[in-house]
Formats: sequence, C-alpha cells, structure tokens
Amino acid sequence: MILNDSLYRSSILSDSELPLLSPLPATLSVAPLELFWGKMHPPLTIYKHPMCAEIIKAFQKCHSDHPVGKFFGECTELKIKLDRCFRQEKVVKRKKNLEKSRKLRETLQAYRKETAEGGN
Repeated sequence: MILNDSLYRSSILSDSELPLLSPLPATLSVAPLELFWGKMHPPLTIYKHPMCAEIIKAFQKCHSDHPVGKFFGECTELKIKLDRCFRQEKVVKRKKNLEKSRKLRETLQAYRKETAEGGN
C-alpha cells in the first residue's frame, strides 16, 4: 500500500516500517481496549433496565465506595452479575417483541385479506 506523497515524505519511519501504517483488518470490529477488558455495559439507567435495578444500584455504590479499587477488580463480581442480568433482560425483551410482531403480522394479514375480498 503506497501512502500519498506528502505523508510519505514527512514520515519519520523508514521504508521498511511503512507497511505498519496500513489500516486495521475489517474483521477487527471492536476497540482495542474491548479486546482486553471485554465489552462495556450499556448506560446504567434504572428506568431502561427495571429488571436489573438492584444490581445497578449495588454496582454504582461499589464504584463510589471504591474509587481506586474498582480499577483492581473490587467490583468485578457485580459487573459479571450485571452482564448476566442484561443478557437475561435482553432475552425477555426479545421474546416480548417477537410475540408483539407476530400479533401485528396476523392483524395486518387479516386486514389485507378483508380489503382484498371487499374490493372484488
């Protein structure tokens, strides 16, 4: 891969190091820190996650009680519980949305059938 001339000339790297400037592969779709630490949790708003409210409160309390310890694994157990709770909540929401979409589909099919028969 050849870079544009101005970048190439102003580079302090030798010619052998230039291939290192190529972009990351397309298969790498996560941020580098996520590779090491794991994915971040969604925003911890209780009204969006009512099933996990108790764990969210405990996790936030742990972070406020241990401002330095949180970086050294003090709140890791709660983080794991929080991730599991979010996964369970997602499963419940997915099932609820599937049922809702099936009912809507049935209603729409009945309406289309009714309008098709009425139009003839």
